[in-house]
Amino acid sequence: MEDENEEENEDEDLGVRLKREALEALEEEPELCMLLHKTVLAPDVVTFEDAVASTVCYRMLMTPCVGGSGGSSSNKEHNLQFCPIVLRSIFDDAFQQKQHQQQNDDDLILESLLKEGGNTVRDAVRKDVLAVLQRDPACETILEVILFFKGFAALVCHRAARQKWILQQYMYDTQNTNTSNKTRRKKRSSRRSLSALFLQSQASAAFAIDIHPGATIGAGVMFDHGTGIVIGETAVVGDGCTLLHGVTLGGSGKTDGDRHPKVGRDVLIGAGTSIIGNIKIGNRAKIGAGSIVLRPIPEGATAVGVPARIIGRSLEARPGTNQDTSLLDVGHLATGGGDNADNNKSIRKQQKLESSVVTSTTATLSTNSILTLDSTEEQDKDSSLSSDSSDTKKDSHHLCPYQNYTSVRARKGTITFCQLRSILSEYKCIYSKEEGNNINSNNNKKRGIDLQLIGAIFLELDTKHCGYITVNTFQKKAPSVFTKFLSSDIIESIALNTTSNSSSEEQQQATQILVDQVVNKVCSE
Repeated sequence: MEDENEEENEDEDLGVRLKREALEALEEEPELCMLLHKTVLAPDVVTFEDAVASTVCYRMLMTPCVGGSGGSSSNKEHNLQFCPIVLRSIFDDAFQQKQHQQQNDDDLILESLLKEGGNTVRDAVRKDVLAVLQRDPACETILEVILFFKGFAALVCHRAARQKWILQQYMYDTQNTNTSNKTRRKKRSSRRSLSALFLQSQASAAFAIDIHPGATIGAGVMFDHGTGIVIGETAVVGDGCTLLHGVTLGGSGKTDGDRHPKVGRDVLIGAGTSIIGNIKIGNRAKIGAGSIVLRPIPEGATAVGVPARIIGRSLEARPGTNQDTSLLDVGHLATGGGDNADNNKSIRKQQKLESSVVTSTTATLSTNSILTLDSTEEQDKDSSLSSDSSDTKKDSHHLCPYQNYTSVRARKGTITFCQLRSILSEYKCIYSKEEGNNINSNNNKKRGIDLQLIGAIFLELDTKHCGYITVNTFQKKAPSVFTKFLSSDIIESIALNTTSNSSSEEQQQATQILVDQVVNKVCSE
């Protein structure tokens, strides 16, 4: 009860602040009278949610004046494509989603489906407003966000459209539980909400941001500027992320099903970045402007380029909030190792050569990077890297995001990324669906540890950004890092050749065995 009261007070505070800012603006600039009285100061606006819904609906249905001075009221009514009252009711219904204490199983399932990333529409929109205020130095008031920020408006439209999309699918599936698959395929169009698609289309036309209603976007997300952002049907964006203009979360082609990127929490994606396919971008990652990402990026990594390569680790706790678009808060590779001068020189030389090539042939390289992929290759094999996979050669060429790390030479008493990858990819273990990214649908098939997990482990251990880890450091820190990134089933299947559930002591023992095995193999080379 106390939490509900706190939420109500917070809503009231936002509403009171918005109204105060609107009245101040009206006093200072009377020419805003018509705009304000049709949006945040409209007669039917009572709560903060009412103000948001009223403003977004007004902006969606607003048509530019033709011929200069407006036109008759009949012409304006003729230009309307959707009933304003019905449109407003769609937004009101989305905001009024509440939790009820007494519900049957079907109600609980629907309530869970309607939540986007675990957030109700009311909670998500409130956090979105605060995110813009905190992150955008050009924004000073809530009123600015509500009236003029099209990234925020497009997000509100998406959240309302997604409610219609999910509800339509749920009702269709519930009513056709006993219908054969053949009949379902024939009736597939009835499973798609045309109202949701209208909201998507209208938001795209009004705000130049195209978000499929099936996409899942967390709370506290900011679309900075927003123009040109495209997010596909099965894409996921976690809480606290920031996407700049021109970002594409695109599909892998004509492949049906789950085909779009999965972006973790607190991720920063720079302007003009394209992330293609069902790949995972880990929590706290940063992607530099203009990058093309075709392979998974691990947690805490910073990647940039065409195709994107990992250049170091993100130093902030929440990159999505800090807006480091210039990539200054990055622990760059080979800047922290005192005796790594040779590696520094070789990497600088390689990066200088690569930058000159990219500058002269960016378009050709990005096109060839995509066209050289085998169109018939299975999606799950694209993102995995095992020693006996044909994808190893492809990833080790121009698509692998770890090229800067593979150039670091091995030296006595250290473990490089190449050595760790070679050892861990040889271990065959059973993956569950939650582990890794794009794993084989056959859960009983064993394969090497996923490249993304190996990369996340290495970046977590390489705290000095040297491109290598000393054996002593590995022995001290690897047990906890393995436990963080690898499930107990994977560790046990590698170290003890078993997948049965074990006690915490046995799991710790298995982790230590795995660490010892890696050290012994490195020392024996």
